Amino acid sequence: MRRPHGRCGDARRWVVVLGATAALAASLCFAPGRVRGEGTTAAPAPASEIDWAENFGWALEEARAEDKVVMVDFFTHWCHWCKVLDKKTYVDPTVCRTAERMVSVKVNAESEVAVASKYGVRAYPTIAFLNPDGSLRRLIQGYMPPDQFQTLLEEVLNVDAEVEDLIRRVDRKPQDEVSRAALAELLSLAGRHGAAEAQLDTLLLLPAVEPEARVGYQLDRCLAIARQGRLDEAREAIESWLDTAEASPRRPEAEFYLARMEAGVGRSKQAKKLFERITKVRPGTWFAFEASSWIAEASGKPKKGQEAKKG
Repeated sequence: MRRPHGRCGDARRWVVVLGATAALAASLCFAPGRVRGEGTTAAPAPASEIDWAENFGWALEEARAEDKVVMVDFFTHWCHWCKVLDKKTYVDPTVCRTAERMVSVKVNAESEVAVASKYGVRAYPTIAFLNPDGSLRRLIQGYMPPDQFQTLLEEVLNVDAEVEDLIRRVDRKPQDEVSRAALAELLSLAGRHGAAEAQLDTLLLLPAVEPEARVGYQLDRCLAIARQGRLDEAREAIESWLDTAEASPRRPEAEFYLARMEAGVGRSKQAKKLFERITKVRPGTWFAFEASSWIAEASGKPKKGQEAKKG
């Protein structure tokens, strides 16, 4: 089981990103503010196994924060093919490198019955691929050797066909909120943040959108702006969102993004204040772990005993 950040075991550290706006925006898209290796720009050693998230809840938080697909391996301890998958497929270097573009997590279907039931898991192994909001993208059952599994990962990560299908749907039904929201999310996953912003603008104009959903779309629009490099505008938009979205469950998420942005432009005091708040209001979460990590490294303190408690 891995530390909640990192991919395929890479050690990374927080850095203050200075220089061109485009470079800073890239660091906020929203890959963690860490770099591979310790004090070196050399390429990391080949991955030898997938680096699994601490738990399902943390995986969803990380996926939302970093705009990534989630790969969920539903297993049981008595499942033979689950063990073969671990020993053969999940240690393949090519599979591991591709999995770095996702957030991966293992879920014991017998101890986490509610999660397994939510996604209709009835056989093992079952691999579920989820959007950052937790909605299901694809579900497969059974063992796959490394070459077949690699092909599957590439198919899941390639959203072009889905995007084109959703574009046709919203062209036919401009008021279709569900399809337009899905389109905005897929465009963001594909790195087409300007197009995602345009879809979110349209969503916010639809009269039938529920208040809670509208608040979520507003935050997603703030992030789309940041990912295009319009950082001053994004920071102002997130601050405004925080002023009005008092009851939103996504407040810690917004504060986390804002803290990263403040750290990225060298506003360490503002960043520390936001990170400290996250550790207090969301203890035991992925956000709290990442916030604690930044605080420890910014202060030069060792990260001894830093692991956050599971929620």
